[in-house]
Amino acid sequence: MSHNETVRIEKLVHGGYGLGRLASGFVALVDGGVLPNELVEAEPVRLKRDMGFFRAIRILEPEAERVTPVCVHFQDCGGCQLQHMPYEYQLQAKKAMFLDSLSRQKGFEQDAIRLVSNVLPAHNPLEYRHFMRFHCAHTGESRPFLGLARRWSNEVTPTPRCRIADPLILECMNAIQSSGAWSELACSLQEISLGISLTERLVVAVLFLKNGVAGVADALIREIFERCEGIKACLVQDSSTRRLKTSFLRHGCDVIRRFPLPDSGVSTVSACLLASPGVFVQNNWSINLAIQDLIRQKGEACDCRSILDLHCGMGNFLLSCGRADMRLCGSDVSCEAVSDAGKNAAALGLSAELACQTAKKQAEILSKHRQRFDLLILDPARGGCPELIPLLPYLSLRIVYISCDPPALARDLVLLGKKGYKIQEIRLFDMFAQTHHLESVTTLYMDERP
Repeated sequence: MSHNETVRIEKLVHGGYGLGRLASGFVALVDGGVLPNELVEAEPVRLKRDMGFFRAIRILEPEAERVTPVCVHFQDCGGCQLQHMPYEYQLQAKKAMFLDSLSRQKGFEQDAIRLVSNVLPAHNPLEYRHFMRFHCAHTGESRPFLGLARRWSNEVTPTPRCRIADPLILECMNAIQSSGAWSELACSLQEISLGISLTERLVVAVLFLKNGVAGVADALIREIFERCEGIKACLVQDSSTRRLKTSFLRHGCDVIRRFPLPDSGVSTVSACLLASPGVFVQNNWSINLAIQDLIRQKGEACDCRSILDLHCGMGNFLLSCGRADMRLCGSDVSCEAVSDAGKNAAALGLSAELACQTAKKQAEILSKHRQRFDLLILDPARGGCPELIPLLPYLSLRIVYISCDPPALARDLVLLGKKGYKIQEIRLFDMFAQTHHLESVTTLYMDERP
């Protein structure tokens, strides 16, 4: 099959693809901004035996809901998939895709579908990302540029007007590229990350060097970054050791990013969580605060006195939901994140037992010593945590499972059900507006401990 095909889109599925069928019955997953019921002309991109991936070339019969994308980079950039929909339509489409992922999972209790909420909208569906990582591209004799990956390609497209990035990030990115020394620096770079310290509204930059590049002169970095007033620090990651070296630090600043917590009314000092360069932080902070609040409510509802977080990071959920009279226990594979969690706990006046450990190893240790907790928080990476599930009944009767991958969540919910856990509710959050990605928080409980 090498020619274009005409496809009627039946529905949207995980990944933001439009699902349709050719006349032969061959399943087509169509990318490129399509809506259910639309008739599109699509070209094949990657074909398998009984299904294939296609790219929309023309919308032959558009739906009335279709809108013009707000971002000029939408057709080229692979970052956003849903900008051709009004925002309310996006929320409905995301829930439909989420439910489709659940219903497709063998063994999933279909009655649990009614326990899924509508999607909580983002406070601002644009300009919400406080962290971006840009590729550095070199195209022949033209000036090197920063950008994001193209759709269905390893190529990079310039994105100076990305609409989901915080404007401060774009301001700094464009200032870096306008420097007279940019071309010289870019020869050594693979990528640049720009992350905002939200309490200060200043950026921490990290330069990722190409393989084989030993380093970059600090003088060259200072020449560029001293003129970028929005950047407070620049670090360089060595391509072989992966270690970070501070190469530029604005007077009176540090390399830490800080994120505000709601005012509890108890202290006159504004509470915040700090994160070192390289430590993961949820990219939509207002939605993150909403999830923190939900977990806090779950803990209060069960008179929680102890919390275990097996993916605690810098303490995002564990500490924001904790109190001084609680037992707080957390672990993470990132030792730097665990170190940050310890500092955050001390700053918040909390005592926490923290370990740099894989989630499975920590669960094995705690269950072996018959440690029990009123609430267990799971926030695994995109692939979920099936390896943990056999151990969880020995740790807690109540689980809050945070997920960004519906198929992985559906699989794990079936496994949890086999261990005796029941779904109380599933709440959906638009953590990644304009994209097909979705954050969910599932609350589970067990009537009896094994």
